[in-house]
Amino acid sequence: MKNLLFYTFVIGLCFCSCSGNSFYVDIQNQSLVRCNKQGMQTISIYLSEKTDHKSSLYPVGNKDFYLIKHREQRASKDNSIYFMRPNKNYDVFFNDSLVPNGIISLKPKTEYNVVHISDGDATPSSILIKTDKNGVIESVDKTRCE
Repeated sequence: MKNLLFYTFVIGLCFCSCSGNSFYVDIQNQSLVRCNKQGMQTISIYLSEKTDHKSSLYPVGNKDFYLIKHREQRASKDNSIYFMRPNKNYDVFFNDSLVPNGIISLKPKTEYNVVHISDGDATPSSILIKTDKNGVIESVDKTRCE
């Protein structure tokens, strides 16, 4: 009985750790939403390239990128980051410069990699997004938690 309880606990920890950074894109609200309802720690958004930099926080050789960091040491329950409107609980940087109003504006007809990395040991999670002619997100590869 003790072994069964132990193995159940270990398997439960594995599932918690693996899904800790999962997020999706809410196209209607133009936002990133974390699946576990916690605030996101660090997000990078950068132009998609032919090579795969999804596991890297900073894109290699790519100068057009956003870095979004939660202002609190421990992320609050604000589990969404918005495009085209202010983000009050997050500091938004574009090419290493602070964006005063915290608004993330994407280029028209462009593909971006979005990567969520926490300070813990959870595996980074990434999503590919595409914008329309107005810079509005029109398609993504993940629109809900799984």
